[in-house]
Amino acid sequence: MTESKVPGILAFDMMAKAEDSPEFPVITFENHSHPDEVLTYSDLVLKGNKLARTMEKMGIGRGDTFSIVMRNHPEVVLSMYAASALGAVLVPIDPRSKGEKLAYQIRDSGSTGVIFTAEFMESMDEALAGLPAVKVIGCMYNSQFGTPPSTGTRI
Repeated sequence: MTESKVPGILAFDMMAKAEDSPEFPVITFENHSHPDEVLTYSDLVLKGNKLARTMEKMGIGRGDTFSIVMRNHPEVVLSMYAASALGAVLVPIDPRSKGEKLAYQIRDSGSTGVIFTAEFMESMDEALAGLPAVKVIGCMYNSQFGTPPSTGTRI
């Protein structure tokens, strides 16, 4: 059994698990009328590391804060992994937040970046209009969210 380099740190624990059982289904997200999404240890590590590298290239690292605004999707877990790998702080924000309340939560948390789903594009555009220093790390699009983001957005 592979041991974690730093026990108790999510990213390192998942890396150790991925070495021993890469295809083990860690978590399943039910999508009702759409196929379920299953993350294996291998998926979690590969996709989580890809997100972590992207965030690092954007200048987000140890001690930095970023927000996620989305419902319960696999990207929540991937964001948790990336935060752990970077030593960053993830701030989950209730996706029902809108307007000044949403902007306040992002600003007050000290977030330097945000990840959200396309279904909240309108709310995010409004909130981010007054937060020019906050980077859009990513906007997740899924066909169940309806129309894809337009080319006129900040993404």
